[in-house]
Amino acid sequence: HPDNRWGNFFGVGAAWDITREAFLQDISWLSSLRLKASFGQQGNDAILYETNQTITGDNDNRNYSAYVDQFNVVNAGGGLPGVSFLALGNPDLVWETSTNVNFGFDASLIRNRLSLEVEYFVRQVDDLLFYRPLPLSEGRGSFPDNVGDMENRGIEVTVNAAVISKPDFSWNLSFNATHFKNEITRLPQEFIDDPTFAFMRLEEGRSRYDYFTREFAGVDAETGDALWFMDEMDADGNPTGNRITTNEYNNATEYFLDKSAIPDLYGGFSTGLSYKSITLDINFAYQLGGYAYDGIYQSLLGASPDIGNNYHKDVQNSWTPENTNASIPRLDLFDTENDNTSDFWLVDASYLSLQDIIIGYELPSSLFDNVGISGLKVYAAASNVYLWSSRQGFDPRLSVVGRTTNEYSIIRSMSIGANVRF
Repeated sequence: HPDNRWGNFFGVGAAWDITREAFLQDISWLSSLRLKASFGQQGNDAILYETNQTITGDNDNRNYSAYVDQFNVVNAGGGLPGVSFLALGNPDLVWETSTNVNFGFDASLIRNRLSLEVEYFVRQVDDLLFYRPLPLSEGRGSFPDNVGDMENRGIEVTVNAAVISKPDFSWNLSFNATHFKNEITRLPQEFIDDPTFAFMRLEEGRSRYDYFTREFAGVDAETGDALWFMDEMDADGNPTGNRITTNEYNNATEYFLDKSAIPDLYGGFSTGLSYKSITLDINFAYQLGGYAYDGIYQSLLGASPDIGNNYHKDVQNSWTPENTNASIPRLDLFDTENDNTSDFWLVDASYLSLQDIIIGYELPSSLFDNVGISGLKVYAAASNVYLWSSRQGFDPRLSVVGRTTNEYSIIRSMSIGANVRF
């Protein structure tokens, strides 16, 4: 709205090079030490239409006029135009503000052979833009609003080391890691269901990416039915604090599972070797912890009789009268309840990825003295070489928000080339 269209966002930073101070001049192994801190803000006014709303002829799903009620002109039949409701507006919308606070230090040791960078960060997002649910009696699903606040806190570490540094031989190592926690710090109501992912719920005091779904309790050995946990109720319909199992999916209780799509640690490491004219560089990426909902695996174990559909090989481990100790429930073309949504389909998203291997050779410059070339280096490179993950065919790198889709994995590529210097 014009009354809220403008915002002010500020930033400032400072650093202190301590090694220039007199009290550190005599420490020979410390090459440099710098403390740093910064404060910065950013404003965001982008809010998308809800997922079930579309703008005819417009591929951009951003709502540029969220402060007014909106309508679509549609074909009412017979070539006559009609008007249909599209979205509620909210003139009280204000800027979503991200405030970033960073503290850290950079250090170089042993004549710059070892460098270390450590940074602690806090990112506070206030007045989050989102769609606030409305009661069914309103006749409208939701409206855009500034619904709450969210915070990320974490630490980043980067280490670089020149392990060997000789005229004809060198060996370098590098490593980086990030750990952070996410928390919704303010929400104006008990919870909000995530409209983009049915297995998560937004609740104050929890992470944006905590899983909320039914909890799988195993397979009934006699019938092959899937079992789920539910709260035991007393005669007055109140939970007793105990949990029992049920094979009726709709009776099962939905729980926060204490599992999140956010990893415990992620980053990368690399090594570089150089011997005379030969170089070798190898890069890895990794993630430890975090979970993803493998809906693709779920669909490959679902009861689908459609022609052309296939099953995952794990179907051989499903329940049959001869395999009553199976870990996968019975497949039934006429009863699809066994493959319903639950934590059975959550998979550990940890991985190790061999990202790049590059080998090069610098040809002797004497070969090109008479042709105007100062140097020629030939190389061979391979990218996205290999992935180790918890399930073959599952690539946790394709999603950072805990959901899988039918997408091609990152393609492996190999190349050879030459760098010519004149």
